[in-house]
Amino acid sequence: SQPRILHRMHRRGTWRSPRPWGGALVVAALCVVLAPVHAQEFPVAAGFVDPDTPDAALKKKDRFGRDFDLVMSDEFNTEGRDFIGGIDPKWTATHNRDKTNQGLAYMRPSFVTTENGFLKLTTTKTRYRNSEYSSGQVQSWNKFCMTGGIIDISVSLPGEPGKGGFWPAVWLLGNLGRATFTESTDGIWPWSFDTCDRPGGVESVFHSRQRISRCDANPGYGLNSHQGRGAPEIDILETSLAYPFESFLHTFDGYRDNATVLQTSFQIAPRIPKAYRPNDMTPVSPEHPWYRDMTPGEGAGPNEAFYGMSYYDSLSVERIIEDSAYTEPHLLTFEYEVGEAGFMRWYWDGALVFEITADSLGAYGSTGKRLIPAEPMYVIIGTSVSKVWQAGEAPDHGTMLVDFVRVYQDRSGTSRGLPRQHTSCSPADFPTAEWIHAHRRAYGLTVTEQHSSVNLKEIMAWALAWFAALAVLYGSTWMTAPVAFATAFAAAYWAASTALYPYYIEPQLVGMMVSTLCALVLGLLGSIFVRTWSLAALGFAAMSLVLLALAAAEE
Repeated sequence: SQPRILHRMHRRGTWRSPRPWGGALVVAALCVVLAPVHAQEFPVAAGFVDPDTPDAALKKKDRFGRDFDLVMSDEFNTEGRDFIGGIDPKWTATHNRDKTNQGLAYMRPSFVTTENGFLKLTTTKTRYRNSEYSSGQVQSWNKFCMTGGIIDISVSLPGEPGKGGFWPAVWLLGNLGRATFTESTDGIWPWSFDTCDRPGGVESVFHSRQRISRCDANPGYGLNSHQGRGAPEIDILETSLAYPFESFLHTFDGYRDNATVLQTSFQIAPRIPKAYRPNDMTPVSPEHPWYRDMTPGEGAGPNEAFYGMSYYDSLSVERIIEDSAYTEPHLLTFEYEVGEAGFMRWYWDGALVFEITADSLGAYGSTGKRLIPAEPMYVIIGTSVSKVWQAGEAPDHGTMLVDFVRVYQDRSGTSRGLPRQHTSCSPADFPTAEWIHAHRRAYGLTVTEQHSSVNLKEIMAWALAWFAALAVLYGSTWMTAPVAFATAFAAAYWAASTALYPYYIEPQLVGMMVSTLCALVLGLLGSIFVRTWSLAALGFAAMSLVLLALAAAEE
């Protein structure tokens, strides 16, 4: 994901005996030189259709026989593509640790490429930055989004039949939340709710607050007033293994222990009351009827292992899939339409797996109507490793291959009274751009291109404030050198990290190290009259420089 790649930094310089004003120059220079300034918020190319897409795939009929036009495609025919943030017009390979669901993998751009006409996402048991595995993930976040339409993805799975550990996924998420960047999804995921029932409504009942609520008359950040917003999640593909204790799977076609199970689901908040929701590992019953008007396809059935958590529901269906899914591509299709007559339909190789209608999401007891996602939705493809949802140890190596991604929309639907379908990530009716810009740190971004220069006035203001604090410290007869250093360091770290906060790059450790280095130099000023502590501070500073250089040398 983005402008988080570390650039190699080579600096030359000498260190002289510490002097107060010399220290100030060092601090300013370090903050200017080391602050990352190369980030941007991903300019989007005008055209999304890959010229390599066959003519026969330029149009597609939906289930009603309507003609849909190709609006985005990627055939992955160009060898060796680079998906580091800001380079590719459609996709960004994330570069961060997947902390969701107790993830064990660090997502690295070098584990994503194109080869022999496929998007290739590799997962290996390679330790990296305290993560047991290294893996790859691409997102079209803030580049390409869809509101309504059909998406086709041809994919083969990593690993081999009968063995768990890998957790491949193809999914959609609302653009207001960025997958694996949990700060961006707090209070946003997976809300799809446009009702004001405060106080005492679903937020109070289920102890979860919708961050952008219909109750907000002036939410700011370019958002529309009185409009509930969120980032609902649509899982087109996840997989698990069929285990003997999951008795509900025993009736599925092709069942055997450890068979591969395709899971399709819709994660949505707020949840429905307890009286409607079955307990995990129990079937739907008259006492707990679950959602109405949901239709599993032939050979598929409800996922009775998991119905959701304390504040959200998981509407999910499973079916056994062929072992060939690991050796050859199979076609995933998802189509949906927003609005009062909206629906969502999932397919595997053209066969219906699951259908949800807008009526399915109506009111249930104290929980009001939820929505078929009208948010701009982006695409995520990748393999995670998790001990929460995948039993067993993951293999040492696996490769997920994607033959193509194609998105179709009915651009003439509005003339027939249907909701507008589009590919904007920040449409006027569901804007996201200003919110993301204002909270860019939460999305793994640093600064935009137009704000990429370091704010020297801000840094110098912190420096002046610090010298004023030092004057107070020097005038205190009780201030011993160790106390001076500790006090100076603590305050300086707070000041430096605050000043540099918008400029942190991924991983966050590097930004923290830069702040620490600045704080150590300022801490040196706090103990400048005691040579021993000065030398100690210099040693810490030198060690931090070495660690920073090592981190910068990594990808």
